[in-house]
Amino acid sequence: MEGIIIKNQSNDYTVRTKKGINICKPRGKFRLDNITPLVGDIVDIDDINNYILEIKPRKNSLIRPQIANVDIAIIVTSVKEPDFDSNLLDKLLTIISYNNITPVICLTKLDLLNAEELNKVKEISSYYQKIGYNVVTNNDIKEIKKIIENKIIVFAGQSGAGKSSLLNK
Repeated sequence: MEGIIIKNQSNDYTVRTKKGINICKPRGKFRLDNITPLVGDIVDIDDINNYILEIKPRKNSLIRPQIANVDIAIIVTSVKEPDFDSNLLDKLLTIISYNNITPVICLTKLDLLNAEELNKVKEISSYYQKIGYNVVTNNDIKEIKKIIENKIIVFAGQSGAGKSSLLNK
């Protein structure tokens, strides 16, 4: 039966199939072949004995976080506390694009800016939009939901940028 790995905890892989959720172990063959199943992998499982039998070919994968078959990476970027870091944003955009993942820039903490700082952030946002990136704010929840619907996504960004807050919304 085919499914997708949605969670990995202590070598127990949670696999969602059309019939429901299975907690599976990988076959020993994967260890011998030096293959590690990843969250996002499409797999064939034995739903009676709860083993992962086969990992389908991946369209992409990331090392950190370890995830496969990602459609969209939402790069959560704070504009203040922590301050906006264009070098980090460009680095993440490069890594994500290199791995054939669609990046979406999500700016957070705009409410902490004064008028002059807000204008500067609008210029930055406009620049990234002009070169082809989708830019949203953490208040654009309807737009974000529309972008990520039926997709495998990953959140990326520096500590304190608002990834958990966005996820909770």
